[in-house]
Amino acid sequence: MSLLTYFHEKAAAVDAALPAAGQLHPTAEMLRYARLLTGEEEDILDPLPLQETLRRKQLDYSVGSLIALDEYLVQVAPLLQPDDQFDALKHATLRAGAYLGEVLRRHAHGAHLNWAGYADLQSLFGQEEMRRLAGEHVRSNGIFLGAGKVLQMPFRVVLALIMETPDHASLHDFARQFLGEVKGQKLDNWLDLLAARR
Repeated sequence: MSLLTYFHEKAAAVDAALPAAGQLHPTAEMLRYARLLTGEEEDILDPLPLQETLRRKQLDYSVGSLIALDEYLVQVAPLLQPDDQFDALKHATLRAGAYLGEVLRRHAHGAHLNWAGYADLQSLFGQEEMRRLAGEHVRSNGIFLGAGKVLQMPFRVVLALIMETPDHASLHDFARQFLGEVKGQKLDNWLDLLAARR
């Protein structure tokens, strides 16, 4: 099996663990995952591997805080590779992806970034446009962050970094690039667009 096929299989499995598609505004759920990572909410059932090495006091939702998260993911990535560690991989990816998304949401000044499910966006853009925007390997239970026709899947960015198939050197670099791209853009707010269609 190729590394790319393996990545897409793992990504699909992580997507399946996300909140149910069709939630209009899954921000509360995503914020909960982020708060589990920062320690703002305690998670006694599914602790992260090597969580004692995660510098949680530095996770203040600033772009710079992603450096601490990058350092943690570099340490924990080798432990998350074996197939028998899928639950740990899933928990780390969901929490780190939600945290990355929340950092982006808080720092995309004026871009009105929101979380939305695939089904909501497909109803907004249509099936063909969603395939073009999101890519062919994205399942219908994917959760996106964005506005207008700018889509990102923070969970996929984290998973690619863990699985050593990243498009970016770090989460910090990804965030700086993404925020630079959306800075000052007048992007349509998905929630407004979806509400107008109802």
